[in-house]
Amino acid sequence: MANRYWIGGSGNWSDTANWSTTSGGGGGSAAPTSSDDVYIDENSGFGAGGTITLDGDGNCHDFICTSGHTFTLSSSNDDLFTYGDITLESNITVTSWRFILTGTEAANIDWAGATTDTSLYMDGSGRKSLTANFPHGVQFYRTGGVFDANGYDVGNPTTGNNFNAWPDPGETYTIYMGEGTWYVGTVAYFTDEWYGGVVNIYCETSTIETKASYCEFYGGGNTFHNFVWGTSTDDLYFEDSFTLHDFTENTTDNWHSLWVRSGETITFTGDITFLGDGAENQTTIYPSAGDIDGNSDSISTYTNLYSGSVTAVGQSFTIGADDVGVYSIGLNLRKTGSPTGTVYLKIYAHSGTFGTSSIPTGATLATASTLDVSTVTSFGNNKYFYFTGEQAITLSSGTNYVFVVEYSGGDASNYLMVSKNTSGTHEGNLSTYNGSWNASAGDDIASFSVTAKFQYTLSKSSGIINAEYLDIEYSNATGGAIWCAGDNSTDSGNNTGWRFYSKKTLMKRRSSNFINLI
Repeated sequence: MANRYWIGGSGNWSDTANWSTTSGGGGGSAAPTSSDDVYIDENSGFGAGGTITLDGDGNCHDFICTSGHTFTLSSSNDDLFTYGDITLESNITVTSWRFILTGTEAANIDWAGATTDTSLYMDGSGRKSLTANFPHGVQFYRTGGVFDANGYDVGNPTTGNNFNAWPDPGETYTIYMGEGTWYVGTVAYFTDEWYGGVVNIYCETSTIETKASYCEFYGGGNTFHNFVWGTSTDDLYFEDSFTLHDFTENTTDNWHSLWVRSGETITFTGDITFLGDGAENQTTIYPSAGDIDGNSDSISTYTNLYSGSVTAVGQSFTIGADDVGVYSIGLNLRKTGSPTGTVYLKIYAHSGTFGTSSIPTGATLATASTLDVSTVTSFGNNKYFYFTGEQAITLSSGTNYVFVVEYSGGDASNYLMVSKNTSGTHEGNLSTYNGSWNASAGDDIASFSVTAKFQYTLSKSSGIINAEYLDIEYSNATGGAIWCAGDNSTDSGNNTGWRFYSKKTLMKRRSSNFINLI
């Protein structure tokens, strides 16, 4: 292990002229390695300001700033792999410079009020602990490890930031959230669902507060302490099951919405506070659509649709134990050339043997919203077809169906391409139409999803939830508590467990029942 001192003011990280083995000494030393401590001090040449540019990935052990000067750490999204402590100063600005906290050592991160536009990245098994507030997001990638907020705030308190926990298979992240506040932006993934690792959350007495106008929160089955639905967040999405202690709605914008993923459960152990206070200030609690069938198979090739050739491709799918109203069907589409016209997606009854000879039969059962083929890109993207309003359809439990993508425009140089997997894992099968239907056993439309809206669950073991001016749909309120939506709330259908009257009305009814018994 050696020391490396920055000298000469502004310069590039890789330039040996900026590195010395002593404070204020001569240059010419090699750039730091993973075992070298970096010092930026009063002799580094920033009395009049300046910039250190990370011109490619770099390494160091400790990164220590004690200059007392104003300067910038800048990069074009290059990475500094830091194996030890980080100590910054309040007059530093960090721009597109990514600190990767790596290695097996325990280390402290003292951001000291420095300004940054870049997240911290965890990619090492050592325990990394804050010793000051960190004003941006934290990304938990790959190798697992331990992050300890240590009582400090995480994230920008004005705008919020994104958090992602995506350990590799077999890896574990342990996150101690501390006693401070985590300010969340548009998305927070505290889950292991993406790459197969494990995320363990110790919520302690922390608070999560949303700051963006739109926020998706993935709890991954973990338990969190207090959750504040922030004043600037119009749409809050709870995307999987998890547990909260106190839940407080602070937003007062007109018609703000809490969306809970269909089929998921949010469990509450503390107080629940909604702020709806009038007809023009309501809170909607609605389901976001959940998957009822589909696959995530990779794309092997495509089925090309155009006039005079194949003009439709179908995929058989099935409905589970309950009747459901289909909300959307999504799949990956590409185009070649410049086809024009309209793409249709329709649902038909099924005939043949499911998985080997499935083809559509009979009249169209439902037609989704249409798609202008010009909006499809040449490199491919996911497109969604919606069954709402007049296109709404309820499909029967335990029944097989076929959805069909139809496009009869274009020609051999300008055509629509529908994703295909030639060794698909889905139990159904693909079929194509060129004057007649032909099944293709073993083939599937690749990476498709069929979604529906169905009940989500809100659970609390005891107490009375007392709210007003809610608009609720597809909600199962359960767990032992009494759920009072209020006298001025709207039952938009498919709800169970809710009482659409207030706690005061509940008490009056109980008193009246008691008098009648006497």
